[in-house]
Formats: sequence, C-alpha cells, structure tokens
Amino acid sequence: MKKSLFITGSSGFISGNFIQKLNLADFEQILCISRKESAVTDSLSKYGNFKFIKGDIFVPELYKEYLPSIDTVVHFAAVTGKAMPEEYFRTNLAATEALLKECVRCGVKNFLFVSSIAVKFPDISRYYYAQSKLKAEELVRKSGLNYSIVRPAIVIGKGSSILESFVKVAKMPLSLIFGNGKTKIQPIYTDDLSECFQHIINEDIFNNEIYELGGPEILTIDEFVTKIAGSYLGRAPKLIHFPLGLLVPVLSVLEKFIYSALPFNVGQLSSFRFDGTISENRVFSDMSLHMKNVDEMLALSAEKKTSADADKLKKECAVFSLYLICRNPDEYVTGKYKDAHIAGVVANDSGLKQFDSFLARAAGFHPILTKLADVYTSVFFKGSVLRKKLVLLLAIIESSAPASFYFDSAPRSARLAVLGRFLRSAIFFTLSLLVSFVIFSPFHLFYKATSGDKNEG
Repeated sequence: MKKSLFITGSSGFISGNFIQKLNLADFEQILCISRKESAVTDSLSKYGNFKFIKGDIFVPELYKEYLPSIDTVVHFAAVTGKAMPEEYFRTNLAATEALLKECVRCGVKNFLFVSSIAVKFPDISRYYYAQSKLKAEELVRKSGLNYSIVRPAIVIGKGSSILESFVKVAKMPLSLIFGNGKTKIQPIYTDDLSECFQHIINEDIFNNEIYELGGPEILTIDEFVTKIAGSYLGRAPKLIHFPLGLLVPVLSVLEKFIYSALPFNVGQLSSFRFDGTISENRVFSDMSLHMKNVDEMLALSAEKKTSADADKLKKECAVFSLYLICRNPDEYVTGKYKDAHIAGVVANDSGLKQFDSFLARAAGFHPILTKLADVYTSVFFKGSVLRKKLVLLLAIIESSAPASFYFDSAPRSARLAVLGRFLRSAIFFTLSLLVSFVIFSPFHLFYKATSGDKNEG
C-alpha cells in the first residue's frame, strides 16, 4: 500500500533536498507546507499527487483537512542560525506543539522529527536553538504518536550554509578558527541524509527512538578546513586560532545589551566548543556503508559549481576581449577560452597564489580594471596568471576569423601620425601605471606579507 506524506518547512536546505530525491510514484499523496514556495516544490506542483500549501503550521485551518489521510508527518520547519531567543521557541517549540496536537486529533500514524546533534552538547544554557529543539523532542516523546527523532550532524551539500561559511574561512589569507581547532565533527552528505529519511519511512522505522546521523568519517575542525582548502583552492590554509575562553565571556555580557546587533551569539560558538559526533544506532548501521566520505562530499559540492565556473569564464572572456580588441568574443572564441582552462593550459583561480588570484578576479570585472592590472603586472608582476590569460585569449582571437581581422588590418599612416600615436600611448601607459600602482601595490604588499612566500610577485 502506498504511503502519504505531510512535510513541513519544505523550502529549507535539508527538506528541499529530501523532497527532490523522493520518487512521487511511490506515494499516494505528498503535501508540503512552508511560508514560501521553493523551486523544488514549484516544479513538482504539476503532479496530481503533490500539493504545496503556503502558510504557517501555527494555522491548522490551512492543513487540518488533509491530515486524516496522512500516514507520516516529516517535520523540518525550524528557525536556525542567528535569531532572537523568542523566535527559536515560537517556531521550534510552540509550532511543533500545535502540529502535534493536530496530528493526534486527526489520527496521524507516524511522526518523523528532524532535530539537531546540538541538543546533546554538554552546555546549551546559552544555545537557545538547541534548547528549543530539545524541548520539542520532549513534546514528540510525550505525544503518543509513533515517532523517530533524527539528530543530524553537520550537513554538507549544495546550498549548505555551513559549508559556505567554512569555505569563506578557508579562502581567507589567514583562516580564523574559534577555539583550538581540535573539536571533532562528523559531516554527512545531504543526499545520504535524505536516503536515511527515506529508509526510515520505507521500512516503517517508528519505534519511538532517537537516531543520530553523521557521515562515515570523524575529523577535527582544523582537518575539515584543511580539506576544504585543498579541494577548493589546491593549497593548505594558514590557520590561526582565537581562544574561546576570551570570546565567550565578552560575548555573554554583550548579549544582555545588544543581542540583535551581534554578528553571532554564544550558542553558535558551541559547535567549536563541543564535539558533534554521533552514537551508533540502527539507521546509521544500515546506511553507513554507502555514505560519502568528506573528500567525496567536497568533490561533489565542487562539481556542482561547474556551471557557475563556466559563467565566470564566459564573463571574464568577454571583459578581456573588450579590453584587447574592443569587441565581444563570438561563441568559438569563448568556447576555446573555456576549453583551455578546463584542460589546464592556464590555471584557474583555485591553486593560485593569493595576489595572483586577486588580480585575475579584479581584472575580470571591467575592461578598465583589466587595463590597469595588465599595466601593473607588465612591470611589477610579469609572471602573473593574468598575463597568461591575456596571451591565451590573444592567440585564440588572432587565429580565428573574423576576430583575426583586428590584428591583420593595420591602418596606413604618415610617420608623424605614427609618432603622435606612440607618444600618446606612452603618456597613457605612464598615467595608467601610476594609477595601477596606487590601487594594486597595497594589496600586493599585504598578500606578500601574509602569505609567507617572499617570492610571490
């Protein structure tokens, strides 16, 4: 007999992946509720057994008529990240209580509650998100429904805000890590987590138990950032550590007066203070053999950036072409430029020295910046990858029609006119060099100092 699902918080990162992985043919009915519609739910709304409800689970009138026909409720809806304490408890606790009451009243059979590994941290006194999730777990246990509570560890995949934050840290000239960097984590790939949810539903694993779910690999935060830097940048990061013993007390005092103005709260630092690893359980044992390790997670996440990288190269090619020949490149030139980067003829930004990468990115914004960067590198950084990119594009343009016309058709001019153009070019080059020196030399000195590589530039 086919099952029917009611999914809350369907526009979230984890829930969106779960819904996308579902085979609609396996279900009689799938209902989703969220305050906003996502691209995933919008694409599925054309199917007769899928329905999206826009609204809040605080308003039972929106969905209570559907619950009597539902076998399993999958409850994702939650406030995460930085929020006011009352927001955590309203959505993560009070809304869960309202939903549970309707599920009991309508005779729903199973309840899958998505919690967090943070609820098991030894100190959550200032971690209101974890407090709200733990109290919600208590409501689920007392509801009388058949339940499974899932506590995911760090979830990695496309759209993962946690991964994006760590990538930003890894890309910094000096990667700042809160704490000593030895805290252990157990990341799980988003597709693997979705398969665990499906396994629970398909096998009817609602035995009133808690399942902590992470990936097959445990590593420290320092090791995780190092792997990210290797995967995304092709180099090891330069790690520095900020003692939490200094930060937590100061932040605790500030929270009493300017909580909403702070960039993060004490609770969010808990993942740097306490291990986020899981305990062995039935679901993890069933699924762990097929889970991705951290290197595979990062490789897959990087692969999903391919289209974005291609768009970046397309824009870069257009800007450089406007600088070189004052014309946009045709499809052939753009394609050859992309192919050369894919083949490794010229290095991509990942793996470059920091100033080299900075120059290439800056030059790709506008032809004027390309000109200034080209002038600067011609004197102060002759081995830059920017010059290699420009030479590559020149070679492609010169060997392809009709773009080659701009090189082959030299205008005839009198000697005096040629001299005038030469003097004008010399003056323009000198002025450009002065401007470029003012703009780029501070960055050049900064990156050279922070990289520890005296040969950079």
